[in-house]
Amino acid sequence: MNSHLESLKPVLLPRSPDRVAIAMCGQGWSALPTNQSDLNIWATNAFINNAYHSCMDFLINVWFEIHNREMFSQPKAWFPASHPSGTWLKWLAETRKPVVMQQHHPEFPTSLPFPMDLFGDGPVEGTLDYMIVLATALGVKRLELYGCTYASAHEFYYQRAGALYWIGYARGKGVDVWIGHDALLLKPVLPGRYGWEYPPWPDKHHPNRDRWETLEPTLPLPVLGGESLNENPEAWDEER
Repeated sequence: MNSHLESLKPVLLPRSPDRVAIAMCGQGWSALPTNQSDLNIWATNAFINNAYHSCMDFLINVWFEIHNREMFSQPKAWFPASHPSGTWLKWLAETRKPVVMQQHHPEFPTSLPFPMDLFGDGPVEGTLDYMIVLATALGVKRLELYGCTYASAHEFYYQRAGALYWIGYARGKGVDVWIGHDALLLKPVLPGRYGWEYPPWPDKHHPNRDRWETLEPTLPLPVLGGESLNENPEAWDEER
């Protein structure tokens, strides 16, 4: 571990060097332990709504706002209307908690720059990726994910791969990664095992087909042979 990361440990891991809980807004976030003195709690920006309304914002040790200035300066629908700060931008300026960002901003005194070199050539697709790779680099032994369901179509198709990559990376480094039972992160879209239960691919009468039909119109799905699955539903039946 380099000297910069070593200097960040007391700031990012104030309760214990061994355990981090990551809090996101999906189903299962309320199972987040609030009475464990050795558990550091890291939260994504939008979690402030959950934390504020459940009166647990004081328990969050570190916040993450990894979007660029243009993005995080815009009004946020998820910021609680009754919050004393009024806006997310003002909260960033007032908070005394560390906020991991792309860079340090003087107007946000507690902002900390994220060391992007930690990613190497791995994918960077969502805030969870930043949180996992940073916790791993800091040497935590256990990482717990709460509310990291990836249940929306956008998360499932555009951000899930990165999260899976870094979960595997962390586990390969010896980190015990616990994921809530209701998260879709490690749940396969298709039932069973490739080569055993499929192919042939499930047809429109398959029990899981309704899930695909729900997601297909929402976003362009991965391209197979130059064709979107939305444009060529029969591509589901082809072996790839």
